Amino acid sequence: WIMKLDQEQSAKELMEGQKPCVDKEKMIDCLLTNYSNKWIKSVEMKQVLGKPTYFVHIQTLQNPGVWIMEQGDLKKRDSVSLVQLHDLLQSHYPMVKLAKITDYDNYYLPGNNAKRPLPVFKAELNNADKGVLYVSPKTGIILKELNKKSKLRRWLYKGFHSFDFYLLKKYEWLRIAILSLLSLAGLFVSLSAAVLAVKYCKKAKSQ
Repeated sequence: WIMKLDQEQSAKELMEGQKPCVDKEKMIDCLLTNYSNKWIKSVEMKQVLGKPTYFVHIQTLQNPGVWIMEQGDLKKRDSVSLVQLHDLLQSHYPMVKLAKITDYDNYYLPGNNAKRPLPVFKAELNNADKGVLYVSPKTGIILKELNKKSKLRRWLYKGFHSFDFYLLKKYEWLRIAILSLLSLAGLFVSLSAAVLAVKYCKKAKSQ
């Protein structure tokens, strides 16, 4: 779409694309030891930041317990540090900037139904596709990934079609007002053109 990407594999595919190896016996032992008195809704297995990771959901899908397989043992992960993320990304990509952000921006927006979590780590990659990653400090999951193509689509489509900018999203009434005014202006131009066309046709027919 519009431009061709240079990277064959995205960062998300690189760090989360592999199917994790499941050690059922160790997983069951972990559940019996740490969740014996709790009702477990589900256990989800993913490859996160290059390591097999288990998400244990208790009662709800929010705030799961996170366990990683490291050196043959399951260890609880309470959070991911900037240093850990930096070391992992640095082994694959040259980075321009890595920071912890506590507010939304024009690429990482709150969302309509469920709000995206904050704070998050934002990593700007100096690769061919100028990738940007938003990573959860709690789980290590890549919440959003951008490249040249998705950035351009974001501005051409959402940006200019719905004025989906963070500054305007903070003041929704202002965004709706601007969209309404522009829609009315477009309607006025369309009706004016239609009226002129009808008059021209009538004039041409009378001649």
